[in-house]
Amino acid sequence: MPVINYPNGTSLVTNALNPQQVQNTFQYLTAQMLGYNPGASISDPAYQWVRQEWPTDGQPAWEIDKNYTFLRAVEKNEEYGRIYDGTYVPNVTDGSGESVIQQFQYNRGWQLFWVFYGPNSASNAQFTRDGMILDWVRQSLAASGLYLVPAMVRPQRGKELYQGRWWERFDLQIEYNEVVTNTTVLDTIGEAGIFVYTQKGLIAEIDVNTAGYGTGQYGRGPFGG
Repeated sequence: MPVINYPNGTSLVTNALNPQQVQNTFQYLTAQMLGYNPGASISDPAYQWVRQEWPTDGQPAWEIDKNYTFLRAVEKNEEYGRIYDGTYVPNVTDGSGESVIQQFQYNRGWQLFWVFYGPNSASNAQFTRDGMILDWVRQSLAASGLYLVPAMVRPQRGKELYQGRWWERFDLQIEYNEVVTNTTVLDTIGEAGIFVYTQKGLIAEIDVNTAGYGTGQYGRGPFGG
C-alpha cells in the first residue's frame, strides 16, 4: 500500500486506489465478462479488444465491423466523500504501550464509463452491465475495496459519425464506492503531572499514569470543517 513519510518521523499508510489501478481492475474484469481469458500482462491479446482510454502512447485505429470496448475511471466529487470516521486503536506491535494507531476512513465515489463499438456493441454493453451483479465479479471488486452502487442505468445507443460512416456505438456508465482507510502511528503521553496552586503557592501535586487511555472513536465530521 502507498506510504508517505513526514519530516516529523511519522508516516501515513493508505489503501486508496489511483485511477490507473481502478482502470486496470475493470479492464481485467470487463474482458472476462465479455468471454475473454486475459492474462496478467497488458500485452495479452484480450486487451486488444478491451482497452483503456487516454493511453500514453495512443492506440491503433480499428475496423467498423470489429467489436471494441473502451473504458475510463473518473473520481466523483460527492458530499458523502467529505465525511470521515476516525478511531484510535492499541498498537499491538509496540510492547511499550507508548503509541496508538490512528485510523480514519471515508467513502470515495468512482464513475466508470464504457464505450462499445461494433456489430455486437449492444450485447457487449448488456453483458457488462448484467455481469456486475455476479458474485465472482462483486467479490473481485470487494477485494480492492470497490462496491457497486446498484442503481445502474441502461446502456445508451448513440451512433457515431466518423469519416462519412455511422459507427454502431453504445455507452454505459456505472458508479462505485471505494472505502479508503488511512493509518498512522502516534506517540502517547505516558504520565502527566497536575499541579494545584493558590495564592499561597503550590498546595498539591498529582501524578497521572495514562496507560490504557487514548483509544476509541474520536469523531465524525467533514474534512476541513
